[in-house]
Amino acid sequence: MTRSGDTAPTTFIEDVSPFLAACPGPPLAAKGLRIAALQPVDGIPGLCINTRNIIGVNPLHKTWGGGRYLRTVIDIAARLNCRPQYLSDTARRHNYHYSHALRWIRFLHLVALKAEGFPTDRTLWPLGFSDPGGVTRFVKALHGRTLSELPPDPLRRWVPRGIVDVFLGGAGS
Repeated sequence: MTRSGDTAPTTFIEDVSPFLAACPGPPLAAKGLRIAALQPVDGIPGLCINTRNIIGVNPLHKTWGGGRYLRTVIDIAARLNCRPQYLSDTARRHNYHYSHALRWIRFLHLVALKAEGFPTDRTLWPLGFSDPGGVTRFVKALHGRTLSELPPDPLRRWVPRGIVDVFLGGAGS
């Protein structure tokens, strides 16, 4: 990841910030998207953690939540201590689908891992996939193409596409 117009490296957090800032609300839903996007993911610089010192982290999967990657509305609602239906309904009132935003965050994590040189089979556990076919089905459902058919664009080029698809595409109408 590099900054636009120069070669200084950027972090995942810097690159994904515009996606998080584009969330029209409500504040609790925006907080949940930040939790999902900034959760520890082994292999993504800035999101890696030392699991030996943190209670509640499974050292085999290196994620929060008892070894689970936070990827569903239910996962996020549990972290926010609210009902999943609240997140879904209020997001829809703000003209987007919460689950679609979470899928985009998972895809951005996948892009970041691929940029770090991880082969697809090494992205399975950190992102909560059970098999390589799951990655293929996930990407195909989101983009209509397999991962190998997508352009090898850097994360900073995928983020604006995600903003348009999730928050500006009228998915909630």
